[in-house]
Amino acid sequence: MTEMPRRDPRALVDLAIEPVDARDYARLLAALAEAPGIVVNYAETGYAALISGPDELTLDRLVRDLRETSGIPVHFGAPAVAYRETILRPASVDVTKRGQGAFARVVLSLEPTRGDRCFVSEASEGALPPDHVAAVESAVAEVFAAGVVAGFPVAGVLATLRDGAWHATDSSANAFRLAALHGLREALTKAGAVLLEPCMSVRVVAPSPAVGAVMADLRSRRGKEIRGERQADEAIVTAVVPLPNLFGYANTLRSITKGHGAVEMTFARDEVVSDDSDDPFAPAAAMRA
Repeated sequence: MTEMPRRDPRALVDLAIEPVDARDYARLLAALAEAPGIVVNYAETGYAALISGPDELTLDRLVRDLRETSGIPVHFGAPAVAYRETILRPASVDVTKRGQGAFARVVLSLEPTRGDRCFVSEASEGALPPDHVAAVESAVAEVFAAGVVAGFPVAGVLATLRDGAWHATDSSANAFRLAALHGLREALTKAGAVLLEPCMSVRVVAPSPAVGAVMADLRSRRGKEIRGERQADEAIVTAVVPLPNLFGYANTLRSITKGHGAVEMTFARDEVVSDDSDDPFAPAAAMRA
């Protein structure tokens, strides 16, 4: 069984946000810095930010607080599940780029890891100039930012520069970057790159007469490990459900239980996304927000 990479449970749903007035950008950054339970990634250019939270309700509350409490008008996109990509097995490549002024050889390996580090160089001392090694590291960051499956960040993968070759007059840092870009994409494919989706532990408390409908609905959402337990006039249903299939679930539960149901969700684990084209809840992973 493949061990999945670690996941920050605060960063399961992404939301792009920016102030209506660019002059409010500093105030927006200050307000986001004080917001509990979220992760913020700031754009290098412009006035946008990508905020990540444990669920859509947390991000909805944050946007409401920014508008009502902080008085900062904001534009924001639709919440999007924070998919990740990873690999199922180790792989290695030996890539040589040739051409006048463009010679570069890089030997790279990829392996699953539970650590946070994504690049290390084990090339022998003096084998490659430092700027050539830095160019390979830059290529790793570039490829890992967008993956090869559906455009999502790569997690739980360590890229190692094993060896390389260069020419005093025909090599450049850019040649090594381009060779590494090609090699990394090939290596990710060879390593069985897959898309991961966060799955949630769901606990529903509902009136006993509604337990069958609750379980059926969770099953339709690709729920697993579904269990129901009746206690007097109410029942407790637990399941593990992919997060993409839980958007808007509170409204559905309210309808099923006539307003008498309650739900709690916590992050359970990441799972490889099914490629079942007949699944009505199959995620449109290519439609990245």
